[in-house]
Amino acid sequence: MPHDHRWYVIRTRSRHEARVHEIATAEDAVCFFPQYRVLRVYQHRKVHRWLPMFPGYVFLYGDLDALYRLDRGTHTVGFLMVEDQRRLHDELCQIDRAAQSEVPCEPHPELRHGVMVRVSSGPFQGMQGMVDARLRRPDRLILQVGILGQAAALEIDADLLEVLEPVEA
Repeated sequence: MPHDHRWYVIRTRSRHEARVHEIATAEDAVCFFPQYRVLRVYQHRKVHRWLPMFPGYVFLYGDLDALYRLDRGTHTVGFLMVEDQRRLHDELCQIDRAAQSEVPCEPHPELRHGVMVRVSSGPFQGMQGMVDARLRRPDRLILQVGILGQAAALEIDADLLEVLEPVEA
């Protein structure tokens, strides 16, 4: 990848995430748009739909020209500059890894409290996140995207988690 490429967070208009992703992909830009599958019932019909993991946001890896081309469109509201490129890249890699798995992964509010853990074995070995201590659910690993103040929840066996930080009283 060229040296001048960086991660940018594009803020989209309501329900325009897929269109921004489509336009970026058509322009050969590297775009990350995580989604999750949900079951909806409409008049006794069950329908599976794909919804954005982070409504209103699409992640672009490119140069400023690619960013400005997308930002000039009618589907975007603006963008966020990312200072900590390594952190966002690592967070997005974890979200992508979880979203590509067969394990249900869904949006979750960002946590302020909880215990930081690392997955010690299994298909998600090495992933780091937070256990939702408020719900006392040791089987839900929360993967956060700090710049957005949002997160995704992944159900995982509590026996596969090792604590990284001591629990605060």
